[in-house]
Amino acid sequence: MSSDSKDVVRDSNKAEYLNQAKDYQKAVVYCSRAAQKDKTENPGIYEKWGTALQEQFKYKEAIAKYSRSIQICSEYIDVYSKWGFCLLYMGKFDEAYVKFEEAAKMIPVMKFYKVNCSLVLFVQGKVLEAKEILMNEKDRATIYVCRYRYFYRNEIRKQRVRLEMAKDKEEKELIKSIIKGIIWIMENTKTWKTFY
Repeated sequence: MSSDSKDVVRDSNKAEYLNQAKDYQKAVVYCSRAAQKDKTENPGIYEKWGTALQEQFKYKEAIAKYSRSIQICSEYIDVYSKWGFCLLYMGKFDEAYVKFEEAAKMIPVMKFYKVNCSLVLFVQGKVLEAKEILMNEKDRATIYVCRYRYFYRNEIRKQRVRLEMAKDKEEKELIKSIIKGIIWIMENTKTWKTFY
């Protein structure tokens, strides 16, 4: 393994660690270094980079990194979901729905992604359509209930921080409706049985 390859692996692993430690600014630095040295174009570097940007509420920049990751490897499924959340948080509901649909179609058993579609519909005020998706996915999504409840709890915390930072009324209303939608999904899935 060449010295550059070792540096790429080290920097990519360091970025992963920093993302987990919630030190997103440093994670961006390590992702940038890894991407500059990477000759093989590893989509994981761009996914980590996008995650670090998304966690800092830099959604447009995160989408650019997710887009690059998908260009390299179109089957990098979690990236579609993360991209979808960026679009949702920017108020681009139709585009977010499409990204969640793409993820759900790639691995039909991962109904967690389809449940995200119901979140988009709820935020748009399409409560009946959102509920219909939830009910259609209930039997297939139950094994993922723990995973997305944990994920959604974290999203509520992050969106509350974002709400405190928001300056304009329109952005605050969008964030409030997203929080309300996440809580709605958690309420409507709390009786679902799980296999863990």
